[in-house]
Amino acid sequence: MLDKTQIGKSLRRVTRNVEAGQLRFFLDVIGDKEKAFRAKQAGTPLQVPPTYFFCLEMMDDPDPLDWLKGLGVNLLHILHGQQRFDYHASAFAGDELTFEASIQDIQEKKGGALQFVLKKTEVTNQHGTRIATASSTVIYRDPVYAKGQ
Repeated sequence: MLDKTQIGKSLRRVTRNVEAGQLRFFLDVIGDKEKAFRAKQAGTPLQVPPTYFFCLEMMDDPDPLDWLKGLGVNLLHILHGQQRFDYHASAFAGDELTFEASIQDIQEKKGGALQFVLKKTEVTNQHGTRIATASSTVIYRDPVYAKGQ
């Protein structure tokens, strides 16, 4: 069983610069054919698309799942459960974004065989403006229960 006393625990605070070249590459990879996030006029910055926050938070992190290991999770037994983004303001290339994450909840189902860990990340820019709230749920299939012990 995962330690429910970890609910509310703050995780690493990460600050990242939105670099235009990396953002342009991401837009190409996701197939931004409509150019919805490209600069509308010369001299205006690229807009950050929704899923880029998830990538940017983990970028250059040598161990982006360290927070799960800290809970005692065996990474061989995890599934991606859900991801949600709530947007409060736009972010652009050149912005410096800060990600402050915390463990919001740990729930169990099937007598503890499945454990759901909810992580919430608040994203703010260099001016302290709240940009987004990212929530993700990781499902942990506890190997102890999977073996029927």
